[in-house]
Amino acid sequence: MLNSIVTIICIALIAFILFWFFKKPEKSGQKAQQKNGYQEIRVEVMGGYTPELIVLKKSVPARIVFDRKDPSPCLDQIVFPDFGVHANLPMGE
Repeated sequence: MLNSIVTIICIALIAFILFWFFKKPEKSGQKAQQKNGYQEIRVEVMGGYTPELIVLKKSVPARIVFDRKDPSPCLDQIVFPDFGVHANLPMGE
């Protein structure tokens, strides 16, 4: 009887650990601010991009401002192949 209880507890604990590590993380989203005829959003680059998800209105020109604070060479460029954009991200700009 005790072995059955211990086995059930261990299986539940393993299931919880697997769920915790493999669950899909929620993405933080942010809507762009409306300015003089265009929409603008700021993205902080520090170990990743914050916000991870941006929401833009269709058919309204958009400006995305990246503020790079991470010196890692992995984050020194942005590429949007669908839009033909490939740009360097200088530190602090």
